[in-house]
Amino acid sequence: MPKRESKGFSEYRNEDIFRSIINYASDAIIPIDISGKIVFWNKAAEKIFGYSSEEIVGKPVTKIMPSHFGKHGSLHAEEAIISREGFVGKTFETVGVRKDGSTFPLEFSYSVWTTEEGVFLTLIARDITERKKMEEMLRSSEERYRSLFENAKDIIVLLDLKGKIVNVNKACENYGVKRKEIIGKNALDFVSQDYHSTVFEEIKKLSKGKLVSGEVEIKTPKGIAFAEYSGNPIKIDKHIVGIQIIVRDITQRKRDEERIRQSEKMFRELFETSLDGIVMVDMHGKIVDCNHAYLNMLGYSKNELKRMTFHQITPEKWHKIEERIIKEQVIRKGYSSEYEKEYIRKDGKIFPVALKAWLIKDGNGKPKGMWAVVRDITEQKLREKKLKRYTHSLEGLVEKKSKELKETQLKLLQSERLAAIGELAGMVGHDLRNPLMGIAGAVYYLKTKSKSKLDNTEKKMLKIIEENIAYSNKIINDLQDYSRELILELNEIDVKTLLKGSLSSIRIPQSVEIIDETCKRHIIKVDVNKMKRAFVNILQNAVDAMPNGGKIIIKSRKAKDTLVISFKDTGIGIPKEILKKIGKPLFTTKAKGMGFGLAICRRIIEAHEGKLSIKSTVGNGTTVKISLPLTSKMKGKQTILVGFPKSVAAYAKT
Repeated sequence: MPKRESKGFSEYRNEDIFRSIINYASDAIIPIDISGKIVFWNKAAEKIFGYSSEEIVGKPVTKIMPSHFGKHGSLHAEEAIISREGFVGKTFETVGVRKDGSTFPLEFSYSVWTTEEGVFLTLIARDITERKKMEEMLRSSEERYRSLFENAKDIIVLLDLKGKIVNVNKACENYGVKRKEIIGKNALDFVSQDYHSTVFEEIKKLSKGKLVSGEVEIKTPKGIAFAEYSGNPIKIDKHIVGIQIIVRDITQRKRDEERIRQSEKMFRELFETSLDGIVMVDMHGKIVDCNHAYLNMLGYSKNELKRMTFHQITPEKWHKIEERIIKEQVIRKGYSSEYEKEYIRKDGKIFPVALKAWLIKDGNGKPKGMWAVVRDITEQKLREKKLKRYTHSLEGLVEKKSKELKETQLKLLQSERLAAIGELAGMVGHDLRNPLMGIAGAVYYLKTKSKSKLDNTEKKMLKIIEENIAYSNKIINDLQDYSRELILELNEIDVKTLLKGSLSSIRIPQSVEIIDETCKRHIIKVDVNKMKRAFVNILQNAVDAMPNGGKIIIKSRKAKDTLVISFKDTGIGIPKEILKKIGKPLFTTKAKGMGFGLAICRRIIEAHEGKLSIKSTVGNGTTVKISLPLTSKMKGKQTILVGFPKSVAAYAKT
């Protein structure tokens, strides 16, 4: 049941005007008695605290203001009434507590009044939550401004309306001057004389509420510095009370701009005085600028060219070629290699040019155009044509003289052969072959006529005689083959087939493994029989180098315009001192033979315009490589004469 208000207070509030003031006041009006209990509760109090009049009247004031009145609400109320001077008329801040338990900042003041029923204390309270927020925002804003002011890299100067410096941030120390040396002085004291009138006028504008900006020269202990500034008036309640100017050092920028100007000036001088044509175009090919050399080259005026693209002055056959160069080189790498094309003069004449192009990018790194250095190479092409004609004539003359020299060499070689080898070969062919034929005939007669009478030992002896006759004939054939001219019958054959035929002519022991890694697609043009003889000789040497067995690996591979065929064995290898002599005629490490095997191989391979090389390591086997051209200059049947080695000639003369 709601608490009844006291009689004295009821009489007091019967006045309509009092009720109107109390109920429609924006502040909470809360009368309390000397014991600290609430005796009245207006509508503003209901709104602020959330309690209705029925809920709060008669309750202690500590329920809504515990931090101020605490547990002894009546004592505080009594103190306020007794000591009016200490409480009445003053404003206090405390924490209010709403019905839902939430707290908020509260501002209140006291007033004391007396009735027949006693002395009462009236609290006039208001919720200051929004004001506190505003105060916090203002404080935060002031702190931010102060932080910005103190830590800004740009100089911030505060002036009065006469130009006197009131405050400046520490950025001024970057100019070598301290704050205390600036504050109190006029802004003009730090400006170059040439800018005094300008700065004076700017201060006048600011005093009238206008914004200003510009550039100025500043005097500093380090010398003259360049700065840009922007100024604004400081207003309080719409009244201009001061000036704020932000100053930024642009000394380095000014120096950079000056360097750029000088660089542009030098470029323009080079651009205009260059003997080569220089042209600039946008990414669509439209001509943007060009120098005098370029104009003279084409016969157009600059205004005429600026209405054209470089495609219009280029013959159509070059369009796709140049498009590809721009795409693959200029745009991708930023520049092109020097390339040649043609231009069309204004008079219709087509002439050759050489040019190199570069990409132009904007500030964001995107392509915005190209520029090129262009040179007229008409005279160069004429010189090249003459040089080509002279070269062709010279080549013809050299070829003629070479042919004559070759013929002379052939005659000389033939003469030397006849003089040196001819004598030896003739002697061997006549003096040795005839007796061998006689011995062979006698052996044949004995074998046929006395076949039944011969015992095993005699048969064995006759076989040995036959083998030695055959071996002697081989020596004679080798000597004659090495000394006579080679006649090549050229035919195409694949390496695998050639190797197969060569292997069929050799007795391969079971302990030797042949590994064929040649390719049937590798075709060569050779004299099959002679090349087969070379293969057989190399393979036989490999077999002989492996008396205890091993492997022979044959491979073929293409190397540019050459086919390389390698024969690798796993034999005993060849010492370095012997390897140097291998392949020379009359040198052999075998018990039998005159050392013509590899020498003849070399002659056969060199006759095919090829090369033979041998690599070997003792204990790791030997590799013989044959290199043959894939596209031979020889066609059909051709006589090839190979120089006769001096060693054989010397041997023949002894």
